[in-house]
Amino acid sequence: MAEIGLYLTESDELPLVTLAFQLGCTLVPDLLYSTPRYEHLGTAERYKQSRARTRAFYLISGTFLHRPLELRRIEKENKTVYYIENADCPSIYFLGGGLFVEADSQFIRPASIGYKTKYWNQTNREMERPPTELVVTYKALQKLIRSSFRHAKPGRVSFWLGPEAVQAVQNGAKLVGYEKYSAQQLLE
Repeated sequence: MAEIGLYLTESDELPLVTLAFQLGCTLVPDLLYSTPRYEHLGTAERYKQSRARTRAFYLISGTFLHRPLELRRIEKENKTVYYIENADCPSIYFLGGGLFVEADSQFIRPASIGYKTKYWNQTNREMERPPTELVVTYKALQKLIRSSFRHAKPGRVSFWLGPEAVQAVQNGAKLVGYEKYSAQQLLE
């Protein structure tokens, strides 16, 4: 899997989402649906509204999604619901971060963006690489991250912090999973 680790506030997510829309993507919230039909988001405003329900999204585009995301039916709490089964559909997965307060301390959740480097093609029954258009879209998002976010490598793992996440860390917020590190250690 090609993946970039991130720490973002919800505001830091907006430039990524906006660029995805500019590149022709729509976002699909990773939710439980009451019908076998998923929601398509095409504006930052709709994204913000949906963000209150989930922090996980699929970025899809007609240029690289060769068939719809697959919905699987399950029974949960005596109700039929549907979830997205994305094992065989080329898409970019985006997990947003977010700032939260617990015990009078601020924390920033980890986030990520990535895609599977191999997909099962049901037509020819072979593993195949993702479409070039998906990789181009991912690289454009990666370029935005590298040009406007801050790189950190406080141990063996590296990640990127959004501008507001950097400001929050400078003001005392802790990164989930890196609570023992000081702002100086994270941002040097």
